[in-house]
Amino acid sequence: MITPGFLPSVSVVMPVYNVDAFLEEAIQSVLQQSLQNIQLILVNDGSTDSSGKICTLYAQADDRVLVLDQSNAGVSVARNRGLEQANGEYVFFMDADDTIDLNFLRSSYQIGKNDDAELIIVGDYFVQQFPRIPALPTCGQMWKVEFLKGHPTIRFPKGIQPGEDGLFSHQLLALNPKVAFNSEAIYYYRQHENQNHKRINADFWKVLRQIPYWFDILKSFYLVHGKTPERMQHLALFIEHEPFQLRYLETHLDAEQKDYLFKLIVAYFEEIGIEGLTLAGRESLTPVFRKFLSAGDYRAFDKYYIRYLKNRSLKRRALFFLSKFIPFSNPRREFRERLRKMYPA
Repeated sequence: MITPGFLPSVSVVMPVYNVDAFLEEAIQSVLQQSLQNIQLILVNDGSTDSSGKICTLYAQADDRVLVLDQSNAGVSVARNRGLEQANGEYVFFMDADDTIDLNFLRSSYQIGKNDDAELIIVGDYFVQQFPRIPALPTCGQMWKVEFLKGHPTIRFPKGIQPGEDGLFSHQLLALNPKVAFNSEAIYYYRQHENQNHKRINADFWKVLRQIPYWFDILKSFYLVHGKTPERMQHLALFIEHEPFQLRYLETHLDAEQKDYLFKLIVAYFEEIGIEGLTLAGRESLTPVFRKFLSAGDYRAFDKYYIRYLKNRSLKRRALFFLSKFIPFSNPRREFRERLRKMYPA
């Protein structure tokens, strides 16, 4: 138990909405951490199942648990409200249907303390992407509370989902926080049919029509903080990753939706001024995205992309075939691993 007045090392903010089937496992994975001086903030976002009752029972049993109740307002409002009550030195935002490894918080906190970091990037996948990382999901970021409270205008945007965690982290990353890395932190992401992102992404138009609001948030941020070449490169990478790769390439859009998103991205890129990018900034963008920006319309890009995928598949198969002739097993295995990263199936 935490004694009154004790300042926890880490606050975990967990929005809760109708997840009673998974909530206890998520809560226990936090309370049973090897790092015990923690605060768990459960924000009950108007749940209509037994989630609220579960939160209350845990708060009664463990004084490290704080429950905040609110009418259903969405995950961004819940996270922001939890952050307001965070007393820890660091804060981690966790989903209520997931779990974390036993040493997740201790190892991340110790690394953050040792490096005096304002951000700890957690998880090997996200660590390997740095520094070419324009945004992070909540499961990949642990922040120093003092740093976040020093930038009170940067919060999870209300009414936006998905993309709210990317917008939040993108702006903070643009401020060049002192970063540390914990590749050993393991976050267990649960797949199930009732996940918010599956429900939200089922309505593609709803997602697409939120993107102009993403751009408005970014315009306001860079108007205040300035458009240095480094920040413009950071912004260009965000546009490539979020609306282009995650929405255009990885979502099954129809012709009307593709046309809408194509025009939206190209117009915004012209507005922010691609000419402001340095040569290095332009070359940091993938050839596929550079082609997208110069294609003229979505049909011309799609024709190019079909050829690109076909050629990429042929090259991948050819290289895997040639790898059979590498005589030693370890070099052969390492070569194939590099191929899988370069040419994911």
